[in-house]
Amino acid sequence: MRRPGRQRFQSILAQPLEGCASHKPKATLAEVLAGLHPAGPVPIENLIYYYDWINHAGISPAEMLAILERLIAKGMVRRTGDRFELACEWP
Repeated sequence: MRRPGRQRFQSILAQPLEGCASHKPKATLAEVLAGLHPAGPVPIENLIYYYDWINHAGISPAEMLAILERLIAKGMVRRTGDRFELACEWP
């Protein structure tokens, strides 16, 4: 498994969650990844709850799934059935 370098990892985390209608403008991918650490595989509902707790803003399951799919494409998250987990080492 290829692990992203620290600099690449940080630049990915700083990206805003574009395309999500209900997120705060300063929300980042890091907030979603933080919801996965160190819990192990978690259902999408747990991530939605965590995101709401951090940002005090709701996010739909479809929006969270779109975010997770971006992270999967970057090799940072993996899906196992209906659960998601980190696929790389947390900095």
